[in-house]
Amino acid sequence: MIGKVLSGLYFNNMKSKRNLVIAIFFLLLPSATWASDFSCHVAEGVYKAPGTVHLEDVSKRDPAVIGKVFRVNRTTGEVLGDPLFTNSGDKVKILRNVNELINSFEVMSTNKHSDVKLLNIDEHDNKITFKYYFDWLGLFLTGTCNGT
Repeated sequence: MIGKVLSGLYFNNMKSKRNLVIAIFFLLLPSATWASDFSCHVAEGVYKAPGTVHLEDVSKRDPAVIGKVFRVNRTTGEVLGDPLFTNSGDKVKILRNVNELINSFEVMSTNKHSDVKLLNIDEHDNKITFKYYFDWLGLFLTGTCNGT
């Protein structure tokens, strides 16, 4: 009799633990998916020199920028990769992280000289694209991203 009661308690306890683990998994799954990092690839860009209205193609002025890759942490807004893209040491503020009508992520970085980088990542029709603006360089880059 005691053996049956103890085995029933053990079985019920194991069942409760399993249900708890499953519940935690499903609660964390949507936020973990949304909070994933982005890996972005530069496809095009233009420079605008100060005091001019002329736009210069990045592939002609600095072709090494095209094809570069950077990563974006959606939780912190940190951008990692080539020093051109990195916002390490900057004041970083996530302006938008919305997953309702459109999947949109936007982060602004300001360094100690008040230079601003503005990165916008949007998902539309199952394609993730970015726009990255560097005010002190007059540089505007675009490309595609993958969620990781």
